[in-house]
Amino acid sequence: MATRPVTQSRLEAAVSASWLPMLIIALAQIQLAFNVSALPVSIGGIVEAFGTTPANVGTALVVYSLAVAGFVMLGAKLGKMFGARLVFQIGVILHGLAMVRWR
Repeated sequence: MATRPVTQSRLEAAVSASWLPMLIIALAQIQLAFNVSALPVSIGGIVEAFGTTPANVGTALVVYSLAVAGFVMLGAKLGKMFGARLVFQIGVILHGLAMVRWR
């Protein structure tokens, strides 16, 4: 089993690779973790604001978590069908558009 030596051009290409995709993925994971962690903490405020029971809010949070998991699975399947890079770029664009405040 022979291995290829690391050439200067391959090393330079690896060093000059963009960190932007990794930064975007890291920020998305932080946002997802914060979202999932913050909602259970705010159950009391949600109950007061909507005048509902804590059981209803808990049920909504479980359904929300299942929906998020379903969309993650859908994204993985679409990435396999159409290419991970294209689906990732479209997802980032859609997420960015969703974050824009329309007036």
